[in-house]
Amino acid sequence: MGGRAGLCLPEHDGGSPMCTVELKPRAIKDMRNLQRQDSSRIVDALERLQLDLAGDVKKLTNFTPEYRLRVGQFRVLFEI
Repeated sequence: MGGRAGLCLPEHDGGSPMCTVELKPRAIKDMRNLQRQDSSRIVDALERLQLDLAGDVKKLTNFTPEYRLRVGQFRVLFEI
């Protein structure tokens, strides 16, 4: 995905760490151009990411946004 996924905003309810994923317009446009199977895999990975930052997540150095989630051959860039 060339576009950035957007923000993963922490929700503070005292329970388990959850966040809300907000997609930027460019990320939505990029998702529409993908094959249905690929976009479905990315959406599934983003849903898991919301629950507990699960997945192949790596903190990037000297780069904004600060994190990336790898989903197969795709990289989803995001901030916390």
